[in-house]
Formats: sequence, C-alpha cells, structure tokens
Amino acid sequence: MMMLLAVGGLFASCDPDAESWTPGEAPAEGNACIYIADKVTNTVEVDPSGDTSFDITLARPDSLSENESTVNITVLQNDDDVFTVPETATFAAGETKTTVNVTTQNYTPGEVYTLQIAVAGDNVNQYTSEGLLSATYNFSALKWETYKTGKGYIEDNGLLAALWGNQITPVLLQISNIEKAQTATETRYRFASPYCGVATAVDDRNAYDYYPFNDPENIVATGLVYTITITSAGAAFQGLCSLGIDYGYGTQAFNSQARITPKGDVLTFPAKSLAVFDDDGGVYSTTDIVVYLSEEAYDAAHAKADPAPEEPASDK
Repeated sequence: MMMLLAVGGLFASCDPDAESWTPGEAPAEGNACIYIADKVTNTVEVDPSGDTSFDITLARPDSLSENESTVNITVLQNDDDVFTVPETATFAAGETKTTVNVTTQNYTPGEVYTLQIAVAGDNVNQYTSEGLLSATYNFSALKWETYKTGKGYIEDNGLLAALWGNQITPVLLQISNIEKAQTATETRYRFASPYCGVATAVDDRNAYDYYPFNDPENIVATGLVYTITITSAGAAFQGLCSLGIDYGYGTQAFNSQARITPKGDVLTFPAKSLAVFDDDGGVYSTTDIVVYLSEEAYDAAHAKADPAPEEPASDK
C-alpha cells in the first residue's frame, strides 16, 4: 500500500501542469457576464436601396439580469471605415438580450467588408463558456432581382457518380428562385440548391424538383443557395458549395476548378471543371454539367429540327 502511494506521489510530482496551473479569477460581484450571442463569423447582406444597417445581438445570463448593465464595445477591424459602431450597449433591468445597431457608409456595392468587434469592461467574464467575447461580420450590399421567370435547369450528367465510379445516370433537375445582381465588375446569379432534398415532383420537361437518388436520411442541410459569379475571366461557382447530403462518407460538397465561358443563359462546366468531395477525398467531374439560367435556354438547346418534308406520292 505504501508503494502504491509512493508511486502515485511520483507521478503527481512529475506532472509539469500540476503545480503551475491556477484557476482563472471568478468574475467580480456585480459583473453581468455579457457576451455576443451571434456566430463566430456572420454573413450580412443588404439591399443598397434600403436600410443598410444591421444589428448585433448581445446577451447575459438570466440570473444576472436584475439590474441595468452597460458593456463596452471595441472595434478590432473596420475595413475602409465602412462601419459605425456604438461604443457601449446597455441592458435595461430585466433584459437578457439587447441589440447594437451598426450603420454603414461609403461602401462599393458587391464588395465584401469585414467588421470584427469585442465586448470589454467590468461586465464581461473573460472565462465565460456562454457565447463569444468577439465576433466577425462580413458585410456586402447587393441588389438581387428575379431573373426572367426565376426558373431554370441543371443537367447533371454524373457529378456525384464520379466519387464512386458508379454508372453515370443523367438526371435533369429544376432550379428555382433564380436571382441576378450586377456590380461594377461582376454579374452574379444565385438559386436554390436542387440537391438538398428528396424528390417529390417532376415537371413537364421530366425534371425533378430535387435529386432523385436521395432518401430522407441522406439530407443533412436544407435551404442551400448556390451563387455563380461571371467576370471578364469567365463564370464559376462561388466558393465551396455544400450539397447538403451524406451517403455515409461525410457531407458532400463541390467547387469550380476552372472558369468557363457562358453562352447566353447556358453555362457548360466540362469534365474536370468541377470537383466533388466527401470525407474520403475528392474527384473531378467526368462529364459535362450544364446550367440553364432560364426555361427558354433549355428549350432552345433541346429543340428538335423540323422533320424533312415528305416526298409527294407518285401518281404512277
């Protein structure tokens, strides 16, 4: 028994953290432990023709909400001085949440500007496990408008099949809520993803409303939106796009590996211009994937030539 105690003491004395670690100080009495209730990184997009301000949400625990409390707000990053942020925020007695209104000015539509703030002062617990002490907001002002009828199509000629080398089964997918926005240097289109759901309908062009090989258990994200950006260099999907589905190998996503040249409302992403990924890695698309930004573009691309007139019957 003595040996066990001695061995235990030996291990304790060899632990470099055992003697150097000291607990953090508890917040002082009256500290309201205010924190930022938003995400670590937030996307803020506004219509430049309307109100371009936005709100930041602060919170405090219910148990510390009895009295009025004020917190300082520190600006850590303010790109091009686009943002005006109040220096303090106040909670009325009994309030557990309040908002800070950030106003914006002198921005270029379509550009992304970053604001990073932190809460500070006697009403902040530096060791809080609730919420955040700092947060980032990526802001842009862009006017989106419905493009034509707001409906188009994707010809998926085996984008996902490339991951497993499966037999390619072409499928036509509806895309809806197509919107267009214009900046000084770019044209952007965005639309609801047809991959993050279970197919329930087929339209008169035999196009599915969602990817038809999904089952309910495959869906891990809904309401996804894809943006295609067109510049003088060509067109590409913007960033890494989640497909919102998981077939047992992690959530799948794709992105553009090269910019392509649009032809009107037809965007053809040839083999190897898109790549699809899951937790096991990624692989290039092996066939064309075509995006039609309007119903008319799809119909024109698939119009059948008029049949040759029949030879008149011989009188003989």
